Amino acid sequence: MTDHDSPSTTRSPAAVRNLASETLAVFVNTEFASVAELMALDDPALRPVQRAIADRLYGVGRDGTVTSVLVQSCQRTLDGCTYRFQLKDGLKFHDGGEVTADDVASALVGPAGAGPSPLALLVAEDAGRDRTALAVEALSRNRLEIRLARPVEDLFSLLALSSLPWLGREAGGSKPSYAGVYAPDPAWAGRGPLRLSIHGSHPRAAEGHFKHIDIYRLPADGDWLGALTPLAPVLLLGTGRVSLPAD
Repeated sequence: MTDHDSPSTTRSPAAVRNLASETLAVFVNTEFASVAELMALDDPALRPVQRAIADRLYGVGRDGTVTSVLVQSCQRTLDGCTYRFQLKDGLKFHDGGEVTADDVASALVGPAGAGPSPLALLVAEDAGRDRTALAVEALSRNRLEIRLARPVEDLFSLLALSSLPWLGREAGGSKPSYAGVYAPDPAWAGRGPLRLSIHGSHPRAAEGHFKHIDIYRLPADGDWLGALTPLAPVLLLGTGRVSLPAD
């Protein structure tokens, strides 16, 4: 095995430095009734918020390059078929539980009996559609191994793709807990803005992020300009059309 230079860690795309405010107001033109529903939405415009709530091993930086998020180091065999990842120390879910290699392996492999995992399908596309080309194993609490039947062009990019599941687990009944920069308000019941607050144990929590992100759903009647007035700064996300009032 040889040491492989993992992409370096960068700040989350949702981390916009603004000294005038501790809160970022995010308006989305999409309905959701739970944090799990928000995380399941397949809308590229929502990716910055989703990446702030939950992480993967690797992510995509603001310049479009693949960056390390949860990985401290990576070793790769000379044949390009085996990767061993060392997770960073101190990774935790929002409920305080430790993030382990078993959690990561479960996220990458998916539930038993559910067919090929998203990562297996991505690897298959890159390795001649061989859906048996992938094996994932936790070697210890913080070491993970991915074995490929044949090398792929860029495993790190595949691990950062949006079609892979977020690193999360069920906690407190049906409420998911994620390994991310921001923790959703556990008391939120689907009404009013959803407040996300900095998750202090995350390795990137001290990198100049907003302390809070408040997610608002755009009013159905389209009267959203008045709602924006007292809120600064504002990020407007979502694929739906928004009409500005005429002068």
